[in-house]
Amino acid sequence: MKSIVILSLVLAIKAEQISEDLAKGIENRGTMTRVVPGSMAKPGQFPYMVALVLDYYRIVCSGAIVGKKWVLTAAHCVPRLPRLPRPPSNYAHQRAFILAGTNDVKNATIRHLIEKFITHGRYIPGFPFHYDMALAKLKEPLHYNQYVRKIRISPRIIGEGTNATLAGFGRYDNQGNKGKLHWTDVRVMSNEECRKTNAFHDDDLEMCAVNNTVGGCNGDAGSPLVRKKLIVGVLYYGAGLCGSGIPDGYVRVSYHYAWIQRIMKTF
Repeated sequence: MKSIVILSLVLAIKAEQISEDLAKGIENRGTMTRVVPGSMAKPGQFPYMVALVLDYYRIVCSGAIVGKKWVLTAAHCVPRLPRLPRPPSNYAHQRAFILAGTNDVKNATIRHLIEKFITHGRYIPGFPFHYDMALAKLKEPLHYNQYVRKIRISPRIIGEGTNATLAGFGRYDNQGNKGKLHWTDVRVMSNEECRKTNAFHDDDLEMCAVNNTVGGCNGDAGSPLVRKKLIVGVLYYGAGLCGSGIPDGYVRVSYHYAWIQRIMKTF
């Protein structure tokens, strides 16, 4: 019994240290290097991309259009949710809106107000961010055109070693500038590789992807990982400095496919 207690304490301390290290890495991403310096997006290249914005065009996260009134993003992007001991599954915020159909937030002219946020019922704020997924329902439907269009969600698991594309409105230089849509290709890693970076990795819920010099950064959370015009993941964390070559973490949308479809039909 004594040995079991000691082992439990050791594991708890180790888990706490890993959590702290990863949290520091996430925090540091807001103070160093770039988001997706690989390429600046061309007009209409990613018509499904949106910026989640608060108040005076302050970028909180990125997201993807999955329906005329629906945007898929990360649950920790929902404004002020981290302050609550457990977030409600249905949460509205009067100050939040999205910007669609633009590659530059500063040039956006039309704001799309958000009616409500619906976070996954099993999501709890804070590391390790399991079930970090949310849907934003817009007050008015979007009008599709060559710059605004939905993207479908993949119900299938993406295999390791596969290349996919990440785009986001987050930081793209050392000065902390945000708001211009950048993109890069990344490689999906095996679950074994993911566990080396994140000891709390869940094979069913999450996956990792990496590019040696490019990665997500402050403002990119909630961005979709896309393969063959299908969303396969949602960016929810990055360990280490932006673009440092340390893998980014994604929520697998295949695991949450039924939940996403049910929410969009129910609300």
